[in-house]
Amino acid sequence: MLERVVDYAREHPTRVAGVAAAAGGVALYKALQPEKHTGGENYFDIIGNLDECIRASAGEDVQYVMLGGGAAAALMNEETVIDTENKLITPPADIRKPQYRFDTGTMADVDILVVSADEEVIDKVRAALEPNLAVLQDEESTEAQKARELAKPGARLKVGVTGLESAEEYNQEPAGLKDKAKRVIRKDWVSRRLQDADGAKSFVISDVEVYLPDEYFDQWRLQLPNGETVPTLHPLIQVLCYTSRASHGIRKRDVSKVSKIMDNVGPDFGASLEWGSRQRTASIALEEPTTDPGVKAARRFSDTKNELRWRYTKERLGKPEAALLAARMALHRQLDTRKFFVQFGQGGLIYDKLLSRISGERQQALSPQA
Repeated sequence: MLERVVDYAREHPTRVAGVAAAAGGVALYKALQPEKHTGGENYFDIIGNLDECIRASAGEDVQYVMLGGGAAAALMNEETVIDTENKLITPPADIRKPQYRFDTGTMADVDILVVSADEEVIDKVRAALEPNLAVLQDEESTEAQKARELAKPGARLKVGVTGLESAEEYNQEPAGLKDKAKRVIRKDWVSRRLQDADGAKSFVISDVEVYLPDEYFDQWRLQLPNGETVPTLHPLIQVLCYTSRASHGIRKRDVSKVSKIMDNVGPDFGASLEWGSRQRTASIALEEPTTDPGVKAARRFSDTKNELRWRYTKERLGKPEAALLAARMALHRQLDTRKFFVQFGQGGLIYDKLLSRISGERQQALSPQA
């Protein structure tokens, strides 16, 4: 039988090569796809002890905020109460966000921004949320040890922990292939928050950079159903984060999200959304000028970033670099609107193991069977 197969391969090399290429393509496609599930536990139950976990590991004084995810789900809920005086966001007690996304079947994530450029502090926050797989796989570990690890949010959710990046390192010329890949992803496509040697913070993408005052990180609190709270950003800054995250404009999948959030929280701040052409950009209009320095800075960055799409980008960057940026933005928009690539970025094996580390978003979650 084997001899017949070998003879056939020798007689029909083109066909064999085609079958091999097709098989390789199918295997790669499967590897890129994330595991898909439905339903699952309530996201808000899983993160019930998030603040306790972080402070027990990184110290009571650690400053961090939870971005997107649970905060966005709370702000989209029509029954959520916004207490502007006490800076408290209180969703209804029965609020539910599924552990797995309805649209793509991928695992939901909890995104944490540590307001520090100290890698040791950032790693402590990661360790607080990500379970220690060595303990879980060690047969000699006690049941109590395993229970503590499984209680961490990262056992049932994707965890993305980022901190402030060094402005000096960010602005260095790339030395190798990995650094060049990071530069393409970070500098031209995705917005980043930096901190320089003097402690000054800024928001940057491409050649747009805006100073961030301490008030930008002034913590609001999100009330969880179990009575605990977690720090998060000002509701309007949450919206502006969605409009500012990518160079090509607001991501297609975020359009309905920010619309729902603004429908709920806009009246509390006298704010409304103003959409650009074909909803590719969005900005926030205020009935009265805001006195909040954090919101001012976030609006300034969002509005300036939106100008990346306009014709005088070439006046700031020069024609060659502006053309390259425009091509990258067009590619990014196409990837961002294709379901396969959206799923890939939300949990594909290769993304989690490789590209997430290049982009700075280290993610980890146990499989549902763990």
